[in-house]
Amino acid sequence: MKKFLTLIFSLVCCLCFTGCVSSFVPEGSGSGSPTQGKPEGNGTPFTVKLVADGEDYIPKDTLSAQWYNGTSLVTADFENGVASAYGLDGDYQVTLSELPKGYTYNPNVNYATNRKKDITIELLPLMHYFGAGTGWGNGACKFSETGTYAVDFTEAGQSVYCTFLPKSNGSYIFESIMDTFTNEVNPRLEYYGQNTAGWAPATPFEVCKDGGVSAAYTRNFKYTGDIDGDCINFTVRCDSRVDYPVTVYFTISYASSYSRDPVYEMVIPEQLYDKDGNLNMSPAASGSWIKCGRESGNVNHLLDGSKFALGDDGYFHYKNGEILTNSIVYADLSTFVNVQEQQGPGGTIVVSDNLKVGLYDYTLFIMGWDGLVKKYGAASNVPEKLRKYKDMKGYADTVVNGKMCAVNEELRAFLKAYSADRHLFFDGLGSAEHAGYNSSDDDQWLYFCGYYI
Repeated sequence: MKKFLTLIFSLVCCLCFTGCVSSFVPEGSGSGSPTQGKPEGNGTPFTVKLVADGEDYIPKDTLSAQWYNGTSLVTADFENGVASAYGLDGDYQVTLSELPKGYTYNPNVNYATNRKKDITIELLPLMHYFGAGTGWGNGACKFSETGTYAVDFTEAGQSVYCTFLPKSNGSYIFESIMDTFTNEVNPRLEYYGQNTAGWAPATPFEVCKDGGVSAAYTRNFKYTGDIDGDCINFTVRCDSRVDYPVTVYFTISYASSYSRDPVYEMVIPEQLYDKDGNLNMSPAASGSWIKCGRESGNVNHLLDGSKFALGDDGYFHYKNGEILTNSIVYADLSTFVNVQEQQGPGGTIVVSDNLKVGLYDYTLFIMGWDGLVKKYGAASNVPEKLRKYKDMKGYADTVVNGKMCAVNEELRAFLKAYSADRHLFFDGLGSAEHAGYNSSDDDQWLYFCGYYI
């Protein structure tokens, strides 16, 4: 019996040590000592070849193909344009040991199996922007063609500014192709909208952090941007768990045709007139102006909606504890009255959609008929369907002290929707947050407001 147990123990030990021959690679690290896939017997090898610009590509310098199955890494050098590995069994992600000069590739789409042993990797001609993208305008990386691009990062927190101005309108896909096998760099794209080349708003409209092939750390972005007439401004950013400098690779591809012709619903001010058709002017206000979020002792500049409530007069009031005071909440409408013109490159530019929120147009709501005339350039240019609103007033016509409008429920709803649409509060990236303010989604309307005491 003892001899039998000894024999069994010996066999187990042999099997255990035999299983340790392949090089173990921690998940997503790409480290370890790879094994060479050298010929063994007459088995059929797994192979990799390269193509570039539709033709076979033969590396001029030493280059290896890599097969990774989640636990072990096998490599084979390219010889006469083909890399061959013997003795493989199962499913493998196939990558390259390094990039051929002037090219990159998508390292996340090539997989070999026992039924698909032969892999062809497409090399993508690379346009590398060294040290570019330091700001909008002349400092930005400028793209006009679809293709594959690379931008460099020398330190954490850096933004690379990019402007894409294609030759034709359409929907375009922006997708990063960072290696999920090495799992070292996590890229993201910040979309600043369609703007005049060289100018963009202070904060992004959207932040795209994923959508592409992802691993535990590396999450590739995949963003579809629609272009109809001008350009798309965006920034590329990244986090890295390896030392800088690092390079982020991404592709821009054409997806489909696109024409932007949305139908906007003109919003009518329903609480601006009383039941007899009289204009409700804002109540007179005097005293010391207290800006919401800037109250004495409010060191975090928190916008706190619990301090305000709707009164019997239809306006929001400041509360002292649970007691509603006579202090009415007013909104500074100069932000919206003046949005028709903004300073851009080369001087003043007209921005005709800055009173649009989603698919709603608040020009009439805020500025009345005079706002429509300004928007379209002349009364005769106002569309026929909107001329029925001739002589209608907007909230800007009811202000006191030059710009202050008492806030009722529908004005509060507009202020909240406008703030949300412009991402004034956006996970720490909003322009209001950059100015030091903090707010919940429900209370962000107070960013435009204050009261007199």
